[in-house]
Amino acid sequence: MSLNCLSAQSLEDFCGTTPYPVSSTDLILKRHKDIENFTKNSRKTDVWIPVQFHIGGNDDSTGYYTIDNLMTLICNWNKRYEPVGFKFYLYDMPIYFNKTLYYDHTQQEGYNMIQNYNINNVMNVYLVGNPKGVCGYAYYPGAGPRQGAVVLKNSCALSSSTTIDHEAGHYFNLPHTFSGWEGLDTNAAFPPNTEYVNGSNCQFTGDNFCDTRADFISDRWYCPYSWNFRDPNGDLYNPDEGLYMSYSTDNCQKYFSLSQINAMNYSLQYDRNYLISPPAPDTVTPIPPELTYPVNDDTIPAYPVTFHWRKSEGAMFYILTHQKGTGAFKRTFVTTDTFFTSTFIFKYQYYKWRWKVQAISQTNTCTDLAESTFVTDTNLVAPVSENYFEPLDENPPILVYSNKKIKIINFQKNLPLSMELYNLQGQRVVFINANSSNEFIFDVRNIKSGLYFVKLSCKGKIIMISKISMF
Repeated sequence: MSLNCLSAQSLEDFCGTTPYPVSSTDLILKRHKDIENFTKNSRKTDVWIPVQFHIGGNDDSTGYYTIDNLMTLICNWNKRYEPVGFKFYLYDMPIYFNKTLYYDHTQQEGYNMIQNYNINNVMNVYLVGNPKGVCGYAYYPGAGPRQGAVVLKNSCALSSSTTIDHEAGHYFNLPHTFSGWEGLDTNAAFPPNTEYVNGSNCQFTGDNFCDTRADFISDRWYCPYSWNFRDPNGDLYNPDEGLYMSYSTDNCQKYFSLSQINAMNYSLQYDRNYLISPPAPDTVTPIPPELTYPVNDDTIPAYPVTFHWRKSEGAMFYILTHQKGTGAFKRTFVTTDTFFTSTFIFKYQYYKWRWKVQAISQTNTCTDLAESTFVTDTNLVAPVSENYFEPLDENPPILVYSNKKIKIINFQKNLPLSMELYNLQGQRVVFINANSSNEFIFDVRNIKSGLYFVKLSCKGKIIMISKISMF
């Protein structure tokens, strides 16, 4: 019986990387010797590798891989590569492109995509909808356009997926554990490069490593291995289901062998040494930012909301997520500012909403989130505009109310500031310009105690809308 009949046909086609180029025995043995010498004398640990992510969508801007999934993907990728000594970091913000031709591409279209979008001297990783009908593929060193790339299918880059580990292995010159069997049925004649189970020819057949057991399965398979297939000597195969470079399912794959780890480090140093040339990244891990508005079940108008938080040292950008308490109506946004106006209309009466902010650094996408809640009230009316002022200071302005005046602090001076005060029915009760100290002094005798909305503006653009209590 063919093993292909036993494996799940519903599994997605795994890897579209071109089979590893076959070298002469002399060249293979020389590389083994070079790797051995490098490992003893020159190998470094904890090498930082810059990665530029490219997120593709259709022509109509649909289908993008989500930013929160990307952060989880990088976090898990780094954890699994800790034994290798590689630390992948964000070279820059993800690059987005809209092109259905590349979102669902053939071999040639994928080549053109990489040719058009690659950033030189960094590791380029693409996330698209359907890369030539497989879960992913990569280019070996020296192959492909513009230093090659790793390309992943969105549905094969989930939190439990190991496709990125497998394809990055190819990128750093690792072949499949079943090298030579690609495209062959298990009932086919043994290929010339067949590795024996007893290991007698392990250095120059199969994947050329002697600490990875002989493998022959070029289709996805479930672990544990339980079939009775024999090599040319009649010995039973027992492939290692835990190796990332095998075709076992994602839940089986756990590690690289020591020889594979040494080979990847050698490839980085000699095949892709341009990756270790950039300056080392800033390794500050940002703490969860302090959320400032709305917080602690603030009741606010059911309109687009401007969220505010304080700067987190070391943050490259922030991921803002808001959703109904149960998880419905989830929206996710990315910003480099410490405020963001969501255009989502929170139109539901007395709903409790939850919002979160995660500060992401170049080197850490596993950071904790800050979280708070607010309640929407459709009876409240507040001035709404998308015409917002962009402050020079990254921290949000702060309102202080006391003794018949409102003072705005944490904001640059000598700008023409104006303030409008609205009651909960949307009626404007105060309009005033600030003095040189950014203070608004006004007569409160005709203002009733209670909650009010303050709209601060500069040069006709809104700085912020906030809520204060006046007594």
